[in-house]
Amino acid sequence: MGGYGQGLFEEPPSNGQTHYDTLLNRDTGTLQVFNHQDHPGNVLDVANDQAPAWLGEFPNFEPSSVPKTVDNGFSGISLARAVGSAGDADLDRQLTAYLNGSSLSSGTNVGFSSMSSVPGQPTVPSQFIDITASYGVVPDPALSFTLDAFPDIDGVPARWLDQDQLPNNIRNYLIDLFLPHRHRCGFEVHIGRFLASLDLPINKRPHPCLMNSIYLLGCHYAPGGSLSHLEPMFLSKARSSLAESLEHADRLKDFLFASALLACYFYFKGRLLEGQHHNSAAVRFAMSCGLHQISSPVWRGSEYATTATGSAPWQVTSMSLRRAGSMLDPPRDPIELYELINIFWLTFITDRAGSLGTGLPHAIKDTEITTVFPRPLKEFEEGTITDDTNATIMDMYEDGNRAQDASKDSLHCLRVKSLALLERTSRLSMVPEGERTSAFWREFRATDRALERIAQTLPHIHSGMGINDTSSLIFVHTFVQGSTIQLHSPFLDTIPTSYERAVKAAGAAMQVVNLIDNIDAKNFHMLMGLSWICVSDILKREMRRKQSISDNEGARQTEQELEALLAVMKRLRQVYPILGLWLSKAIST
Repeated sequence: MGGYGQGLFEEPPSNGQTHYDTLLNRDTGTLQVFNHQDHPGNVLDVANDQAPAWLGEFPNFEPSSVPKTVDNGFSGISLARAVGSAGDADLDRQLTAYLNGSSLSSGTNVGFSSMSSVPGQPTVPSQFIDITASYGVVPDPALSFTLDAFPDIDGVPARWLDQDQLPNNIRNYLIDLFLPHRHRCGFEVHIGRFLASLDLPINKRPHPCLMNSIYLLGCHYAPGGSLSHLEPMFLSKARSSLAESLEHADRLKDFLFASALLACYFYFKGRLLEGQHHNSAAVRFAMSCGLHQISSPVWRGSEYATTATGSAPWQVTSMSLRRAGSMLDPPRDPIELYELINIFWLTFITDRAGSLGTGLPHAIKDTEITTVFPRPLKEFEEGTITDDTNATIMDMYEDGNRAQDASKDSLHCLRVKSLALLERTSRLSMVPEGERTSAFWREFRATDRALERIAQTLPHIHSGMGINDTSSLIFVHTFVQGSTIQLHSPFLDTIPTSYERAVKAAGAAMQVVNLIDNIDAKNFHMLMGLSWICVSDILKREMRRKQSISDNEGARQTEQELEALLAVMKRLRQVYPILGLWLSKAIST
């Protein structure tokens, strides 16, 4: 078959319905689509923008070319979904139908091994979920996928609950729901490698604890809550597989990722104590592996290769000798080092978020951390990363340190810094007056300088390329301004400069609020509500102050800002109901 992969040509469906195949040409590196039942000679070469007439007759699809990317030089295919919510609803019904045990005619496999055809089942064109095209990744150059549909049946079969591996079409759909939101959950990995690993031998694939956590979040992000009825099942499977991973010391990197993702899920649902419980175990384990002490982002293969399996920085330890293989292996290349650094900072973020939400102490102190801040994946891929710009958490509070310059930070690094500042200022603001020692004031001033410098160097909200970048920058700006207000809140009535700093921060926060009218509140972090409450307190103070000096016009403008802020907070409450208590406080005070 020339440049085509083997095993791609199946018998056409016996019921005479249209059947489409897509396959990768090894010679050209392009995806091609054809209908080998009715139009065996027509081939769509996506890279060359060819579109045969028969594809236009396919009701819910239109061909479009996905340009090659710098990262992989791969040209994928995108077949658009049906326009409007009806298309998404139909796709969700199809997923639920499969989970009810309905058979497929051949399966909807996206870049992975195809499922066998079941004669006699209806074969109707349906929406297409194209993971490999969306992310510019093809795990294997000899794979195909087909386009078919499921009957419309609700429910989840008991027999399905016992399966360790989801069918590829269901797996890919849930991954596709999750990946656009992965940055919000801190899942910073090499997506190409992750997708490619899904079809490795069973014990080399991502551990079920990670996959079930991803499926769970995929259901959470499904449009309109259409898959919420599947969340308890995936939650149960995630919990049990986490225990299995730890018990057998199996793919412990996945255990850490999964624990943190599960904590994120609980936070999203307002189940803060459960989230903190799950993440605290991950933090302790990450520290036992030494992930809080990765002081260089530069991969040194020769050094790592000669040391035994053990904790970072990958030296032989009593623990690694006593329980060989039970700790994390050293990174085999720069990408694995990148992921280990990001695993630590993910556990850090979820630890700090849980502490803020519950009021419980965080599990790791800033002073214990020497792991470098997250750096862009591109630097690890290209081998351009150096130790010249290394910085970690405590460097932010050193006056003049490069860690206070946020202009070149990655989005993940900005999230880490902003959440660290929010937790630190929350803690400082609660120190009783009688305990404000000279050490307290040194920490206060260092934190205030860090906030001021970072706020000055933050990238503009619309400097990102897409909605995920924008929502992440909204998150960062909101946290930095909220942290400034929180730090100065105990001194608003006694120190004029504190009041001035808080008013300035509230104004900057409102500039952000005024830019987010068209962004779905599901793209925001729950803890943004805490920062907005701080902003609302300052706006109320300003409104009363202006009224007291007969600045009625200024008071009306501030009141309008307050109304706009409360409207955004109500939108956020629809996503995170637990914010109802905080919103009630903001309205009543």
